[in-house]
Amino acid sequence: EVEDTAFRHDLLKGMRYGLAGRRNLSAPPSWKKVSAKLGQSLDAGVREEVRLLGLAFGDEAAIKAMRAKVMNAKAPVEERRRALNVLVEKKADGLAGDLKFLLDDNALRLDALRGMAVFGGNDVPGLVLARYANLNDAEKRETVQMLVSRPTYAGALLEALARGIIPRSEVSVFAARQILGFNDEKLNASLREAWGELRPTAVNKKPLFERYRKLLTLENLKKANLSNGRLIFTRTCAACHKLYGEGGQIAPDITGSDRATLDYLLENVLDPNAAIGKDYQLNVVTTKDGRAVSGIISAENDNSLTVQSLTERVVLSKDDLASRKILPVSMMPEGIFLALKDEEVRDLVAYLAGTEQVPLPKEQE
Repeated sequence: EVEDTAFRHDLLKGMRYGLAGRRNLSAPPSWKKVSAKLGQSLDAGVREEVRLLGLAFGDEAAIKAMRAKVMNAKAPVEERRRALNVLVEKKADGLAGDLKFLLDDNALRLDALRGMAVFGGNDVPGLVLARYANLNDAEKRETVQMLVSRPTYAGALLEALARGIIPRSEVSVFAARQILGFNDEKLNASLREAWGELRPTAVNKKPLFERYRKLLTLENLKKANLSNGRLIFTRTCAACHKLYGEGGQIAPDITGSDRATLDYLLENVLDPNAAIGKDYQLNVVTTKDGRAVSGIISAENDNSLTVQSLTERVVLSKDDLASRKILPVSMMPEGIFLALKDEEVRDLVAYLAGTEQVPLPKEQE
């Protein structure tokens, strides 16, 4: 009954967040009356929140309206994105076909890729790989993460890697580790052949430290291409770490860290499991339909689990979970340097040791 528009908006939004991850909800007895009234609000934000909340209650009219908004290229992009994300979370009927259509929508392609990871489908790998060459860097990272979310998709990824459709440099150590997590010997053999060996770092890491100390001398670092170092950081580290105000928020912001000190850098990169904070332990959650999501747990309640993965924040209903494991390893994988050429390691370390941002290579700008 409160007439305060801002209060109404916040209340509806809070209710929607509180119901995230819950399935088969029944609308309150008064919902039809309340939604009809608030659906006529002069405030667009309130009207949108009413429709989004209606999705949680299985309101067919709300689902139809939200699907129409998502597919309307003239609607505001942020409103389309919010609607799509809620529809994906609720696994709305008919949305799988919409997601395939949205692969050719520049504004929502990234969100469509994330949605396709949820819905699955045997034709998904072929659809995304056919477009891979024309995707931007963020979309390529999302595609790789989506393709390592299911064993059958991982097989398609490795085949594309072997055929040169996806360059080896665009499949991260994190993605390779997730493929190994399926414990499928056929996939492991394909990974070794197409990507390389992801060997556990030896218990005695002294030789490894000595190798990179010899490589990363001050004289050699002076030869580094700092712009290329930034590009490697963007592809290898920026999904988790923020530097100079750019990057992810999964791992610590390293702008103010002691990254100019070589030993500090080597200790954190070569031996990330030496000291693992509880908040940074790797969690692997598998859904009943075979999807694997790896990351850190950012929120949890009686009904849902929120996982911050390498590329997105995933809200999972506990009713959909098949298993959940907390591994005794850091979210940051070992072997990052081993997956790079020596020149790339040099460029990356020199960039990290810098005191100011540098431009990306011209072809990447």
